[in-house]
Amino acid sequence: MKLFKEKKPREIKEDDSLLVKLWYNKRTHAMMVLGLYAIFFFIIILLSNISIHKTNNRSKNLNKDLEKYFANMDGKELSYNFVINKDDDIYYFSGSKVDENIIGKLLHNSDTETIVLNSDSCKVGSFIEDNFIPDDNILCPDFLNYELFNYNKVFDEINSNSSNLKKLNEYYLYINGKIEYRIYTKGELISRIDINDGNNTYNLNYYVNLLNEYENENINENNE
Repeated sequence: MKLFKEKKPREIKEDDSLLVKLWYNKRTHAMMVLGLYAIFFFIIILLSNISIHKTNNRSKNLNKDLEKYFANMDGKELSYNFVINKDDDIYYFSGSKVDENIIGKLLHNSDTETIVLNSDSCKVGSFIEDNFIPDDNILCPDFLNYELFNYNKVFDEINSNSSNLKKLNEYYLYINGKIEYRIYTKGELISRIDINDGNNTYNLNYYVNLLNEYENENINENNE
């Protein structure tokens, strides 16, 4: 004895519409079902592409906004205040750019060293009557390299894959693999970049020498 009665197929009537006749016709029913599935998946793919397109456009716009902040940094006289956490050891660096050199003090525990670094070398030493005397017996820390001061390298990294860029309340966030960048802005400039590479963290604060900026503006106005 069967618990459920088999449902009898609906009979096609002469006054049924063409669509109803095709739906209840054994030969065309399967084709119509496949057609509906095809339309469904087409709509899903279309909506997905629209979403991706909007996301890409949003990322490009964010990238353009961020590019303006980086561009505004060019030509500015900057001072640096870096906090570097390497292998749970804290280092503090403060200094500024003089011509092509970065000159500053590196503090670690209670030790303070004078650092002069450029694109070719990093030296530890001391100044005697404005002359820097390197001490070849002290090696410059490997993490303190010239590229660390080149904020445009950060933008180049972001620009290579801007789809990973997000704008949060206080900063721009960029994550690529294990590396995370947080870019803070103030006014029209970059004020701070935090970098976490999974092992070490770098809190890089940038300060513009506003006094020199003001003096340069006055000189330009007087020349005009």
